[in-house]
Amino acid sequence: LATIPPSPQKTLIVQWSGQIWNVLKKDSGALLLQGDHPGPNVELQFWATQRENLLGIQCITIDVMADRYETGSSPSFLHVSVLAVLEAEDIDLYLRPLRRLISNLEEKSFPKVDTLLPPLFHTLCLIWTHSQYYCTPRRMVVLLQEFCNLIIEKVFAYLIPEQLFKMEIEEGMERVQICISVMRTFKELFHIYRQKIPSYYNEGQIVKSWDFSETLVFKRLDGIIERLQMIEEVFATALDFLQLEKLELGETRGGILSEMVYSMNEEFHDQWRTLRESKYNPFDYTNDNPPSVFPQLQYLADHVQRGSKQLQVYFGSTQRKGRRSSKYLKNSAVLGKNMPKVAGNLKWSQELRSRILQNRNNLCQMAHL
Repeated sequence: LATIPPSPQKTLIVQWSGQIWNVLKKDSGALLLQGDHPGPNVELQFWATQRENLLGIQCITIDVMADRYETGSSPSFLHVSVLAVLEAEDIDLYLRPLRRLISNLEEKSFPKVDTLLPPLFHTLCLIWTHSQYYCTPRRMVVLLQEFCNLIIEKVFAYLIPEQLFKMEIEEGMERVQICISVMRTFKELFHIYRQKIPSYYNEGQIVKSWDFSETLVFKRLDGIIERLQMIEEVFATALDFLQLEKLELGETRGGILSEMVYSMNEEFHDQWRTLRESKYNPFDYTNDNPPSVFPQLQYLADHVQRGSKQLQVYFGSTQRKGRRSSKYLKNSAVLGKNMPKVAGNLKWSQELRSRILQNRNNLCQMAHL
């Protein structure tokens, strides 16, 4: 720089300082603002890269020359760059323990992920209370949003959206319930550790709470949970219809109900087949128009509920008849026709023995048994 005339020196320093200001103004939450769904590794990589870049541009000669041409109304270039380096080093240092936790979350089978969530929130609390530069709501919201994205990606990988309705109904419902449980656990732990924040500070330290709105953190997660709850209801309806297939009702009234159940069951299978063959993404919570199959299934479920009330009435009536018959037979001895009590009982016993022996003899004649 000493060999360059003063005027070109100033131009060069202005260009360098502009480039450096661009580095200083980088925001780790830029991808989230653009509508992308990055995971927490992006945050860790951002601060590691920011630290390396800021250390690389620290040049005493440039700093001195920049200070020489700095206007009095703007902050010292040297001062700002030093603070930026300290910030990046501090944040990179305290975020490093998350690397192993993130790796474990990525590798763990989804049903067991909830066991890793308490250590995760414990580490986040330690970062919040020990890092000088990361204890701001904006940065913690970004990090929590990225962990929500990681959980959601695990949900997608576990459920496989395009295969969800092609699974066995019991398996599909079980998987959906596991996913809802894990995401609810994540939210519950957030509230639990939010209340524990003061316990992480030493006596005399100023306590900074997580006073940011949880809506900023869980907007996408809540949308996925709501959609999965709707899918859970669909699976529950499907299970109800599977149970109805095994239902057999007697008598004239029972035959009418059986015919009604059979008709609804046929309609359900048609709707379920349509749902399985559709290319609808069940996890697109931004789509407010789910396939027409969903309301059709709900309509059938409502019919089943009304039908179940009729079945309860039918069952109660049959049960009362059975009780009356049982009470009558219990108090009435089984007698042969036109016979006294003792002789009638003996005759009934002989007939019973004869039927049993006949069936046993028939079985004995079957050699392959």
